[in-house]
Amino acid sequence: MNLFDWTKEHPLSVLMACTAFILFGGISFFELAFEELPDLQIPEIRIAAAFPGFPPEEMEQLVTIPMENALSTVRDVSSMDSVSKAGISSVTLRFDWGADLDQASLEVRESIDTLYPLLPQGVKKPVVYTSDLSHRPCVTLALIPPPGRGIEELYSLVQYGIKGEFQKLEEVSLVELRGLRKPEVHVDLDMDSLETLNLTVDECSQALSGYLVNRSIGKVEDAGLRRLVKMETGITSPAEIGALSPFPGRNLKLSDIATVQMERREPTSLFLYEGRDGVGIHLFKSASSGTLEAVGSILKILPELQRAYQGRLEIVLIEESGSRIKDSFRSLLSALLWGLAAASAILFLLYRELLIPLITALSIPVTLVLVFFFLYLLKISLNTLSLMGMVVGIGLIADSSIVVLEEISRPGGNLKTVSPALLASALTTIIVFLPPLFIPGITSVLFHDLIVTILLTIALSLPVSHFFTPACFILLGGEDGSKRRSPKRNKPYRKILYISLKHKNRVLTLFFLILGGTILLCLSIPVEILPAQKTGKGVLSLTLPRGKDFKDVRRTAQQVIGDLKKEMKTERIYLESGFDEDNLKARSEARRSLHDLNIHIQFIPGEDEEKLMKIMDQRAFFEPEESLFESLLRGTILENIELLSQDREKLYGFLLPEGYQDQMNQDLPILQFESDRDSLNASGLTGVALLRTLSSEIRGTVAGEILLSGEREKIPVILRASQEYRGSKEDLLQLGFKQENGLIRLGQLGSLSQKIDSAELYRSDRQNMRPIKAFREGKGMTGIEILAKTLPQEIRMKETRGTEGHQLVVLFLFALVLMYLILGMQSGSPWKALLLFSSIPLSLPGSFLLLKIFNQSLNLDSFIGLLILQGTIVNTAILLVSSYKNNSLTQVLTSSAQRLRPVAATTLTTIAALVPVFITAWKREDPNASMTLAVMGGMLLGTILIMIFIPTLFVRSSQRHD
Repeated sequence: MNLFDWTKEHPLSVLMACTAFILFGGISFFELAFEELPDLQIPEIRIAAAFPGFPPEEMEQLVTIPMENALSTVRDVSSMDSVSKAGISSVTLRFDWGADLDQASLEVRESIDTLYPLLPQGVKKPVVYTSDLSHRPCVTLALIPPPGRGIEELYSLVQYGIKGEFQKLEEVSLVELRGLRKPEVHVDLDMDSLETLNLTVDECSQALSGYLVNRSIGKVEDAGLRRLVKMETGITSPAEIGALSPFPGRNLKLSDIATVQMERREPTSLFLYEGRDGVGIHLFKSASSGTLEAVGSILKILPELQRAYQGRLEIVLIEESGSRIKDSFRSLLSALLWGLAAASAILFLLYRELLIPLITALSIPVTLVLVFFFLYLLKISLNTLSLMGMVVGIGLIADSSIVVLEEISRPGGNLKTVSPALLASALTTIIVFLPPLFIPGITSVLFHDLIVTILLTIALSLPVSHFFTPACFILLGGEDGSKRRSPKRNKPYRKILYISLKHKNRVLTLFFLILGGTILLCLSIPVEILPAQKTGKGVLSLTLPRGKDFKDVRRTAQQVIGDLKKEMKTERIYLESGFDEDNLKARSEARRSLHDLNIHIQFIPGEDEEKLMKIMDQRAFFEPEESLFESLLRGTILENIELLSQDREKLYGFLLPEGYQDQMNQDLPILQFESDRDSLNASGLTGVALLRTLSSEIRGTVAGEILLSGEREKIPVILRASQEYRGSKEDLLQLGFKQENGLIRLGQLGSLSQKIDSAELYRSDRQNMRPIKAFREGKGMTGIEILAKTLPQEIRMKETRGTEGHQLVVLFLFALVLMYLILGMQSGSPWKALLLFSSIPLSLPGSFLLLKIFNQSLNLDSFIGLLILQGTIVNTAILLVSSYKNNSLTQVLTSSAQRLRPVAATTLTTIAALVPVFITAWKREDPNASMTLAVMGGMLLGTILIMIFIPTLFVRSSQRHD
């Protein structure tokens, strides 16, 4: 008993079993996570360590290089980069996509645990960070003070009010602030008075620390309870500190020799919204929450916070990623429904009856619901890629159901006739899509969900077409079959095919002419990995000289924003720079300082970056806003240039040719003190003592902490020399050092010299590195080769050019070879395999032609479209050839005519399903437009050519072999 006979006898049982699976699929749909992209880890691990007070050169020697040596034992590292900044050292290990990051993280932590005891005393234990797609904020807010109030007055409201409210949300993992400065009590000492009193900064700090006590001193037993004993001196304001007399035996208040006042910590970040001072808040989702879930929770409490803080500050929603994800899902779901409707309409128009189109239309959602169930089992989220896979799969589902219905609706029809062909075509398509899953690289990782969804759709379409489709056919009254197609409908096709069969040699010549034309057409289409897009949004990056203080940076930033708003019409513009001082990971990033300005711009229609760059200084760079998908790909495939050398002096001294610009931060002004050995020995001071004293007088020393009245957080009390004693080179030289025989000035112990140094030192693969960026457009491989020829022997060039383009070519060729082998295995004949294989070049002219007409490039998305086409178009040839019982002209003509309607139905339903996707992508300038064009053009023209050429070539080849 064959499958159709069994299903014919038990149609209701089959339908009940299918309904059970459909229920599982429906339940699974509501359990699937909704995300923009698949959940994946970025293959890099960063290790950051802090050593406050040390310049970049010493950080590199004392911390960075030892960490590099220790981490060199970690396996499977593809590259190692490091950055050394003042007080911060960071090493980034990069791995190939698909590497076992859990094992790598374990090895990194073991290496750090071994190294840490050997690092200099005072270095904080290095922290290990990993990255995933949640590294981008899901919501960005701006907090603007009302007129008449400054940013300083927002600290408590933001730190303990708004930030605390967001931290309570389970869906939020990190709240990052920009532009907020922590309060401090500054005790600025009069150094002349200290000299008169024979006191030093350290002695003042030690004396004051005895009055700034706020700590626990133990536990006592009280009435059977253990109570914690705390001691507080009760000082809650700067005025109370100034009123203290910390020097025993002297009738001297601290205010007599110092100015005590509330100040703010040295700024590490800046935030401006529309040119106004503000505080920026970046909210990041937790690992266990979806983006939509996190954004929903944040937006739910946002109106409450806006009402609660009304009048005290303005809370502005700048960006949230939930709307973008919803728009993407809405567009794809709409395209899916419209595609389903269009495919159903095509079927009704072709068959002019109800039964076959209705059952085929039902098989599509049934298969998709089953796909939901397996996506849940495989822990794949419902994202834009998996949804796209379902849209593409509509035509594949319809293909199997139409062929089955055509067969069983014929008098005497039997599933045995078409089952081998359907199985062979499904297996061929599956084999074609398997290589991308196993070839390493970001392409296979990012497109994993798309490919798996298509594979699931293909695999599940077989049981649906063999069980659900016949069961519905039987239950809906199709036992007696339906009327056979009138030969008159196929008369034009039969006539064309008859002429083709009579002129087989001419058809073969035309086939080779089409191949040649396809090659020429392909060469006329531009090639790029990712197509350029004008999104209307972007980030303008501008680096200011490190010598500018905070006021200069702020003034320059406001001026830049003012110029932009004056010359261009923008919908929104905000600026941020620096990092949250409590976020070590952010502090350790390269080119992440107060002086590295990032201006986020959203243009109104009609404005673009070309006009923007005419306004800006040549040091500015504009990067269009990209999706996570594009940023991951572009970050892998961009051609960045790194110059490497063991000799840093020669590396930095090399003059770059025109058109290239450094990405180094080499403009840090420094006053360097060089001691005179004889004078230092004569004074009795050691270098360490000199360093400690200078540090206390210039940077300051923390005497203790106080809890301000009404506040929740203790703030530090910092003593240092007043600004007038450390405001210039001459002032510093007059700083004194207490000795038994009197006071010694710094100028007597050495000299101060001015120099320019690097704010950040870069290394790559344990060599000194100089990052380069091609400033002038059009600097491609030719420019890189010219740069390489100008390099001295001591300097070599490391190109971080991605290999994605090469991998795509290899993948495509590998899939072609694999397909030919599979076709050979199925047909048992090399010439038949070659015949079936010829359907691929017959489909390519349509893809290239449509890409050319719509001015699209050959890019990553169009390549995926060609891969999908390659796996589906061959099915038409397989179904045609499998129906030929011999090579007689009459039999081939008749069988081909019988296959015309199911082939046309399959092709047109696939195209109809993709048309809504194309329209949506074209309107949004989405790269998916090129993918859908490649599939639609290839299916349309390819099917027409296959229906003419494959029967003709089959007859000619069979007769030659006979």
